Amino acid sequence: MSSAQLELIKTVVKDKEIAIATDNDKDGNRYAIQIREFSPDAIRDIPKNKDWNDDLKEIHLMRELMKEENINGLEY
Repeated sequence: MSSAQLELIKTVVKDKEIAIATDNDKDGNRYAIQIREFSPDAIRDIPKNKDWNDDLKEIHLMRELMKEENINGLEY
């Protein structure tokens, strides 16, 4: 995250509730720490996988598999 991006975040989030949703990796952890330096009450949601897109792909795949099982007559 550039210093300009960090300054923009500081300006926009002043006196607001913050939810940090960065990747689940070294850089994501570093960004979360940087944001918490000026917003210590910020909450962080961490994806199960490396990033949120991977989590969404997994959810989509599971839904497709569930539909397929339902079409084939399998019950849950």
